[in-house]
Amino acid sequence: MMIIVDAFMIHTLKQRRREPTAWRKYGPMILCFIATPLILAEPMRHILGDTGLWQWCGDNTDFPRVNQTWNEGCYGSSTEYLCDVPCCIPQSELNSTAMYPGILDDDRSPAMQEELDTLSKLFPNPVDAQNVKLGIFPEIDFAQYGDTFLNSTSGEYECTCQCVVHENMFHLAPVGWIFTVTLTYLGFIGLAIGSLWNANIVQKCSKMKKEWRALRGTRRGPSGLEEGSYRPVAAPTLNFAAPTGDCPDGN
Repeated sequence: MMIIVDAFMIHTLKQRRREPTAWRKYGPMILCFIATPLILAEPMRHILGDTGLWQWCGDNTDFPRVNQTWNEGCYGSSTEYLCDVPCCIPQSELNSTAMYPGILDDDRSPAMQEELDTLSKLFPNPVDAQNVKLGIFPEIDFAQYGDTFLNSTSGEYECTCQCVVHENMFHLAPVGWIFTVTLTYLGFIGLAIGSLWNANIVQKCSKMKKEWRALRGTRRGPSGLEEGSYRPVAAPTLNFAAPTGDCPDGN
């Protein structure tokens, strides 16, 4: 859709060829060109996250959040919301090739021990950090989060990676504020200004106002009435002389 909008702005340049300055000629098109990437930034964030090119903070090795609600590493991820529900990762998944193969084994490789040391830095609690270095991650009290982890079919709690219960602007992460709010709204504001400017909306509104006044005859006369809506009328002549008649009483 934005390609069509930008193509239309290029097509209408010929209508602005008589503008006195380059800014007044190309200004609307420039604003729409700038608005295009701003509007598309949020959908692109979704695409990058879905394709794994820019991971969210959760069950992955780029931005891991193992049995945590949030950590410092999450700020660089594509996560839109500031998570307040833990990402529960089963040990079988954590220890598999999907994430860190053999990281929980007693005879783990030096490379996996380095991964544990790196993960421990994401835990601000010194006790938790020390346990993570040993391959022991904090346990989650599922009951604390209501029905979030509850399987409605089995009626039992399941270890799943969660983020927030309510996805709204009060739970936005910095990435959410930048992409979802700032860039998107700036883009739509720029698109609106560029489109209205290209349509010469100010001049057209001014012309409509003048035509409306001419149609309604809004020019006022000295008395405050609209000119053409009244004609002077001569005052009636009153005769106060005593009437005479043929009545016997003289009236």
